[in-house]
Amino acid sequence: MKYKDVATSVCFLLLSHTLPAYRTSYRFLIHNLCHGILYFQNNCPPFDVISKQKYLNQVVSESMRMFPPAVRIERSASEPYKTEGTGIVVPEGAIIAIPVYAIHHDPQYFPDPDKFDPERFSDENLSSIRPYTYLPFGAGPRNCVGMRFALQTVKLCLMNAIHCARFVRTPDTQVPLKFCKGFGILNAKEITIGVRSLHSDGD
Repeated sequence: MKYKDVATSVCFLLLSHTLPAYRTSYRFLIHNLCHGILYFQNNCPPFDVISKQKYLNQVVSESMRMFPPAVRIERSASEPYKTEGTGIVVPEGAIIAIPVYAIHHDPQYFPDPDKFDPERFSDENLSSIRPYTYLPFGAGPRNCVGMRFALQTVKLCLMNAIHCARFVRTPDTQVPLKFCKGFGILNAKEITIGVRSLHSDGD
């Protein structure tokens, strides 16, 4: 995951923070969490402190489900494989495209997929997520080698942003987003959100 991908993920996260489904109770919880961590850790929380914040992990995971860094990933078949129930044989060396964005938005795997719902990734609900249906960094031995670093960077960026300001929807905020055409990195044509003082009134 490159620095541009991290920056894009942070933008998606801040947009998620303004969605109607992400209302008062969630917002207060994540705000208080970020303020508390940064205050007690002198604005530089260590790796283990960030990793233990369950709700922060849920928010980031759900944002990356809705807006995965890669639209699709590709793998090469290491040997011939016959798919069950179809009789189709994938030959050795064939390139297999895995449509990550489509899988993440398939109601068969994630009910009401266009709703931002961090509770999908709570301890109680994690077991209901089928293996290999959540793939923001790929899976298996060839998943993204920078996954942990990228996640920590995204979380720290989110914490510092929320610690300094409030992010709200404006008349120019596009929901749903419009994306650039392509088969690689997920890029929105435009992400516009408002920034307000933490002490201002209103939503």
